[in-house]
Amino acid sequence: MNEKELNKKIDYYLSLPYTYEIEPQSDGTYFITIKELKGCMSEGNTISEAEIMIKDAMESWLESMLECGNEIPLPESMQKEFSGKILIRISKELHKNIVQDSLKEGISLNSYIGNSILEKQLKNKFFPEIQSKKESSKELSSENILKFGKKLKKNNFKKFEVNDTTPVSEITA
Repeated sequence: MNEKELNKKIDYYLSLPYTYEIEPQSDGTYFITIKELKGCMSEGNTISEAEIMIKDAMESWLESMLECGNEIPLPESMQKEFSGKILIRISKELHKNIVQDSLKEGISLNSYIGNSILEKQLKNKFFPEIQSKKESSKELSSENILKFGKKLKKNNFKKFEVNDTTPVSEITA
């Protein structure tokens, strides 16, 4: 690829809506990464400076990747949309068990499977410490995590910010 083609591709990727992730550092600076471009990072004394610096870092990162013939990931907003449908193969016994469980709960099999996956995702995302410990708190029960998931879904995941300092009682309320 000649220099003109390379610059044209770099300009194209620089114009795309990539996701900036900015993290304040203990020394008062700001560390910035591009979520979709693994290894593309920079730092600035202010958020504005970090945003300017990441553009230079992106240009160098893109140039290096393109020169090596590597594929450049698109921003999340431009990636394939999903239909919400999956086909899975499971044992007959498991199929029977989850049908019975969904009937006991009075919900469809699809809802039961979706809730089970959501529960697992929420536990992994918001309560990773329970992966290595036994669940001993009522507040971390599957039922409360599912209630939280329904609350998130109902509010389109926009009204809740959960961080390390958020009390579990606020999350599950």
